[in-house]
Amino acid sequence: MDDADNSVTQGSGRAVKDYTSYNEKDREPSLNKTIRELIDSNDNYIVYLDEDLAVEWSFNDSYGETPEGFGDVANEIGDLEALSEVMLAKRQLRAFRRLLAEAMARILGDHDENGAKENLRAARSFLFDRGLERKRSLYLITAFIATVTACLTAWLIWHWRSEVTQAVGLDGLQVSIGAMFGAVGALVFILGRLPQIEMNAAAGPLIHCLESAARVVTGMLGSLLVALAVKANIVLGLTQSSGHEFAFLLAICIVGGSSERLVPSIIERMEDSVVGNHAHGQKTPKHGA
Repeated sequence: MDDADNSVTQGSGRAVKDYTSYNEKDREPSLNKTIRELIDSNDNYIVYLDEDLAVEWSFNDSYGETPEGFGDVANEIGDLEALSEVMLAKRQLRAFRRLLAEAMARILGDHDENGAKENLRAARSFLFDRGLERKRSLYLITAFIATVTACLTAWLIWHWRSEVTQAVGLDGLQVSIGAMFGAVGALVFILGRLPQIEMNAAAGPLIHCLESAARVVTGMLGSLLVALAVKANIVLGLTQSSGHEFAFLLAICIVGGSSERLVPSIIERMEDSVVGNHAHGQKTPKHGA
């Protein structure tokens, strides 16, 4: 059909009299968009995905009154489409946007508000499920990278152990390596608790990467405290009787990085010891007769 017979001038676009003549890869004149995937159309309306996978729809004056619930459906499509930009990977966008477009086709083509909203519920579920999968993947990848970095650092310290020992002593060498092994404990914690770790599927990827890295760094700092406490004989004096003192220290540091109770209990014991010694050192004031 010739465009002159099919449309009339209307601003930057053209009001289309019959949408059935437009197919995929055509330029749809009312919105000036290229039809990448045609979802539904008849004489009076069209629904499609454009070249950027955005959900597009248009209808002419012959369509008449919009169906009940059209505004709610259109608003939710806009909201979900915007969220999908930050929550989904590029390869997931096409399937998700088709779900949204199908909802618009239901409301425009069949006047089926309930069917359209059912499509949107499925789309929302798909969006947040895939969003959480992506955030968990980023969380794990960041944790693995941080842990591998810490292990490589431990290897470098061990490789240059002669120089490090001369600089900080044998205890300093062992404490430094033990702190790096706390990252392994933190990774064990993350792997075991990943389903219970709260994540916001709508949040950007950076915050989850930072949270994961912070958890690994916290495990390393906790293991540093554990190693210092062991070396100071504040806790676990049995390491002195172990035939493999350094291996035992590393094992305790891994536990320190993964445990939510060990480090707080050490801090509490050290605090009680300091406060107790301070109170014991205070002299009872003497009173005159």
